[in-house]
Amino acid sequence: MFDGFSDGNCPQCLLDDKKIPLVVNQMDFWECPVCRLQCVTDRVSVLSIIRERGNGLLKDILATDWIKQFILSRTDLNNITKSDGSKFSEERELREYLDNH
Repeated sequence: MFDGFSDGNCPQCLLDDKKIPLVVNQMDFWECPVCRLQCVTDRVSVLSIIRERGNGLLKDILATDWIKQFILSRTDLNNITKSDGSKFSEERELREYLDNH
């Protein structure tokens, strides 16, 4: 069931019922080691999905150790390190966003 929040697992993989923890990459973004989805946190409570995929150069830090109930959001069009302030309220919205980015 989609609730619009992240627990540190990859949002895209969770849509396929796979729990894959995001991992810090060389750019200090969260990245999925399977689908390469990248995300960034505001260090408080939002996990924003970056429009570009990562390159697989990962460190040994799991998001599941740090992220608990963060709001899933899009990144700002002008600054990929910030949220645009909008929450994904439906699974359909998230799927459409991922299909287009």
